[in-house]
Amino acid sequence: MENNLNLLTLIKLLVKNIRFLLSISVLAALIGASTAFLLSPRFKATASALAGNPLLNDKARLSNPNIKDLYSYFGNTDDLDRLRAIAESDTILYTVFVKNNLATYYQQKDDFVNLRSFRKDISIQRSDKDQLLISVELPNAQIAASVANDIATQTNIHLQSLIKKEEDKIIQAISNSIQKNKDSLNNPTISETGKLQLENIISNQEKTIAEWKQQQTVSPNFLILAEYANPTRVEIVPNKTLLITLITLSGFMIACVIVAIKNRLA
Repeated sequence: MENNLNLLTLIKLLVKNIRFLLSISVLAALIGASTAFLLSPRFKATASALAGNPLLNDKARLSNPNIKDLYSYFGNTDDLDRLRAIAESDTILYTVFVKNNLATYYQQKDDFVNLRSFRKDISIQRSDKDQLLISVELPNAQIAASVANDIATQTNIHLQSLIKKEEDKIIQAISNSIQKNKDSLNNPTISETGKLQLENIISNQEKTIAEWKQQQTVSPNFLILAEYANPTRVEIVPNKTLLITLITLSGFMIACVIVAIKNRLA
């Protein structure tokens, strides 16, 4: 009975001060509306990627058609954590930042500050379906989608470039060895047996170089875009209606507290 009386007293108190409550609520709604419409719209775009199989260009696979179909186009899902770390690296993000001319959005003279702000607008997570989800929030829907796709693309290109550099080093080392062996062939003191052995070595080395160059004709995919970020399916952030509603309710609750405190003091 006492609780019912207290509730009834509270309702009467609120009704008595209804003008004050409505005034504060309307003021809060106006503040919420002003805040919501002054905030720049932001758009979220998400691309999903799978780990590729870099062994598709393996020399053994390219030279042996019997095992060609035994290789999967997709790599080990355990590689996703490594790919994620590379995608989040300054090298990749700076390349994407410059390629999409994002300095116009961050407007800081220091590239380090720009990159740090850009990093806050990016989320790269591994999903429960073993995919890499690359999400980007920016004021422009088209640019947000382009950036999400570029992060995956540039990660793949960067890894392909690293592999090619290592393969070029191997080819160059074998080429240097071939040249030394050819120089040895011109040595007048070399025996016929030694000459034949060197010619066989050179022939095998040249075949090895041909295999390496054949391998380089097929670029392995380390990261495969399974679903491109699409600007027509972005989410708008923030939700203006929700923001105005929350601020209005907050204003009403504050007004109720003020009325209760004034009544207690009276």
